[in-house]
Amino acid sequence: MEFIITDLDKVLLIQTLYAHAEAHGIGRAEYAVKDFKGLLVSGIPIHECKELLQIAEENGHSQRVVDYYNGKPVKLGFHFKRNGEIITSSSSYDERNGKYRFLEALLNVFDLDEIMITKKGYNEFVRDGFKEKGIKQPEAKMIEFAYMLKNMVKVKDDRGIYWKLM
Repeated sequence: MEFIITDLDKVLLIQTLYAHAEAHGIGRAEYAVKDFKGLLVSGIPIHECKELLQIAEENGHSQRVVDYYNGKPVKLGFHFKRNGEIITSSSSYDERNGKYRFLEALLNVFDLDEIMITKKGYNEFVRDGFKEKGIKQPEAKMIEFAYMLKNMVKVKDDRGIYWKLM
């Protein structure tokens, strides 16, 4: 899935994705060790989020803003378009944290009118990744998200074509 995130609070976006991510594999050990040592692992401090965003803005081209943080796969990247819009793909995040987890995180924090989706599906590589990782999610939740995406409203304006939840 792809989202227009130009107008979203990027610090809040990073913190939200971190809060909804789950440490896996070696990341669990990293998270546990830092937690045991009394280091902050419950969130990403605002100043660190701002530093990550400043680096991304200075480079001004498509890049990964956050990969892993404290063992959790945040997997947030920005694609800066010529018209000034900032697009992000949820594929890497969702592949490691569960199908629709990126969208779920957005829905828990941002208003519906702030969420703009430019691509509702996943490519074949990501769909295969869901099967390989075997992340279990409630079937009812998957049906609910599929229904929600199917019933989105298509919008065409100066930002382009995108879908909105109503």
